[in-house]
Amino acid sequence: MEAVLAERYANSLRLSELLNRLSLNSPNGGARYRMAVEGRRLVETPNAVLEAMTMPGHDLEVRDSRYFANFGDLIHHGHDVLTPFWIDTGLPVPGTVRTLLVPVSHSRHEFIVRGPVVNADLSFYFGIDGEAVFRPSVTRDQAWVMGRVAHRYRGAEALEVTRLAGNIVRAWGAVRSRHHPAGGTALPTRAEAGKLPEHTANSLPHHAPCGRLTSGRGRAWYPDWFCPSASSGRFRLPGSACCRSTGLR
Repeated sequence: MEAVLAERYANSLRLSELLNRLSLNSPNGGARYRMAVEGRRLVETPNAVLEAMTMPGHDLEVRDSRYFANFGDLIHHGHDVLTPFWIDTGLPVPGTVRTLLVPVSHSRHEFIVRGPVVNADLSFYFGIDGEAVFRPSVTRDQAWVMGRVAHRYRGAEALEVTRLAGNIVRAWGAVRSRHHPAGGTALPTRAEAGKLPEHTANSLPHHAPCGRLTSGRGRAWYPDWFCPSASSGRFRLPGSACCRSTGLR
């Protein structure tokens, strides 16, 4: 847990829960949740909430941030352990007998809210927990994941990013409830993914806790439809390159 973010965790948690709940409101009317702003104006969408907050002096910035993916998050005797997850592109490296490996990246949208009442740090991304939601930012990133901000959004652009993120929360929730009505965080199996609309199936995250623990050079979770080849320690995505974990041996 990062000390500065921890001080804002309560605000971050409350705001993320509010945005997630309002995201589930149907755009076609019907029963819905609303929030009263200053006891008068009613808002019912995530972007409307943040727009209302910016009026009395709060500042909103959304950052499109990129990092190296850290699935291990390991610490050994107080030191961060570098545990990248590598994609084998299958492309030969000239003059060698190996193929080109590239580290898996992690991208997320970070919502930074500052003001006289609410100070919060949120992140939005598809996680290995099978969720696409607004999340409170509280953990410390290990130094080796590095990171850069590809884009910064403010004003109307920041509100548009918020609107789109809310739509994703609602759409992904509908897909999960249709295929896993009992709840849980499992992604669709290979058979179920084949029944989804093509654009939905192709956008599913490639890592989730519903898979199997497979050992290669390191360990990682893979969903059932991830096509692992445990004998080689390499893992092939349907119709694409292989990947393998190169964590601790």
